[in-house]
Amino acid sequence: MRKLKIMSSLLATILALGMFYSCDDNSEVDPLLDDSELIAAIATAANRQDISTNALPSNALTTLEDTMTFITNSVLAPELGYEVRTIVQRGADVGESSSAYFNLDGRELLTRNAFRPGDRRIRNGQRNGRRARGLRDCFDFVFPVSLTMPDASTITLESDDDWSLIREWYQANPDAEGRPTFVFPFEVTFGDETITISNEEDLESAKSNCEVDRRRGRCFELEFPVTFTMPDATEITLASRDDWSLIHAWYEANPDATDKPDLVYPVNITYRNDSTITVNSEEEMRAARAICEVDRGRDRCFQPVFPLSFTMPDGTEITLASRDDWQLIKDWYEANPEAEERPDLVFPIEITFEDGSTMIINSEEELQEAKRNCG
Repeated sequence: MRKLKIMSSLLATILALGMFYSCDDNSEVDPLLDDSELIAAIATAANRQDISTNALPSNALTTLEDTMTFITNSVLAPELGYEVRTIVQRGADVGESSSAYFNLDGRELLTRNAFRPGDRRIRNGQRNGRRARGLRDCFDFVFPVSLTMPDASTITLESDDDWSLIREWYQANPDAEGRPTFVFPFEVTFGDETITISNEEDLESAKSNCEVDRRRGRCFELEFPVTFTMPDATEITLASRDDWSLIHAWYEANPDATDKPDLVYPVNITYRNDSTITVNSEEEMRAARAICEVDRGRDRCFQPVFPLSFTMPDGTEITLASRDDWQLIKDWYEANPEAEERPDLVFPIEITFEDGSTMIINSEEELQEAKRNCG
């Protein structure tokens, strides 16, 4: 059975990459290229050409959709795939650039990069696309905050809305190299606690604590204490949020370790509506994260109007009559623990904005545009 699954997976990979290709084109794609090799082929292709963002496949745009970053340029390597450059436009990693790669169908190509909390080192001036995108801070900046830009000018942010000034600067300076630097000291808040960031080391420490605690990317929080099994089989128990530094310290003491720590189950998680559930396995945790993935509208300037329908990875459809029905999505993932794809929203839908106005959304592209307008 395991051999059958492996062969089926390989066949799917071959079909996804394209089994038939032109015999007289030297830029043809080898259908057995893995993601790492295809990324390298796209990055070094001699016939690369700049394209507009709108020319990217819609599912690639969906993957890239994130108010944390903006696209600076897109490149097509014919018969291979796409490279998309992005820059982080807000938060502690502001100005950091990365490249994301997609095959011709718009599937993101992923390398087998190791996980190391606190390891934010940049290779060749860039971080891997997925690691660089969406690393939201687990703290809030206390404004005003000033940044020195690569041309030595200074931008002062008076509120959270002013992060858009960073994007505008990069758009006005497309050839700029380097990142902004924060003007120290400034303050950040972790929950109810305010901390002064006096130098770059303080900022790196704050970011490291967020690396394994990206709670803003989810709609729930872990309840402490929680325990992790480290790559050497030792266990570390965190009594509170402050103890994330113990994980960071372990990796500092074990620089050759590349595997991520394993959360010891069961754990309790608390949703934003203060409800608490017990998660008993990695499969149940994946289901909880999937619910957050389809419920990200709560972080936007609008909310969906119920009922909403979703097409699940097996082709079945689930209709949610109200927000309380997200449990139906969770139940499906618990019953299908091997499923990793997120559900597809059935269009059209209606959304309502903070001012009470509404809009009909007819496609994924229109939904992404509405989300971008919230940034």
